Amino acid sequence: MGLAVAAAFLTASWFNWAVLLVTIVINLIELLKQQHHRPLIVMTICFDTLVLTVFPFVDAPLQLVLTSLAGLMILITTSLIHYLFQETDMVFARSLDKMMTSYTQEVQTLYEGMRGWRHDYHDHLQTLKAYLDQQEVKEARHYLDDLEDK
Repeated sequence: MGLAVAAAFLTASWFNWAVLLVTIVINLIELLKQQHHRPLIVMTICFDTLVLTVFPFVDAPLQLVLTSLAGLMILITTSLIHYLFQETDMVFARSLDKMMTSYTQEVQTLYEGMRGWRHDYHDHLQTLKAYLDQQEVKEARHYLDDLEDK
């Protein structure tokens, strides 16, 4: 009789250990897929190590409760960390959008300034060309001197 109870306990214990280890491995595989969950990996390993060291010293119903609590805690913590990193990404995206908007406005201002300068440059060249077409070199030189003084 004692042997059957011991065998049943070992079987249940090994089953619980196997379920717990499979849960740990699945969680770690999922966590390793996303780099920003590395702090959660450390927490999961620490918590699971604690559960594994306490597991042999408690009875089967308490083992089930501990396993359920460990899974629930990991699920809640994973969800919370995912939410926090998602919020951090949103803040970063908003900041990047503001920077890009500012940069775009600055480029637009520079472009408008260059258009004005190009228009003025074109007008000056037209004036010089008109002076030179009429053989008025002195007036062209005077016009250039006035431009230098501005």
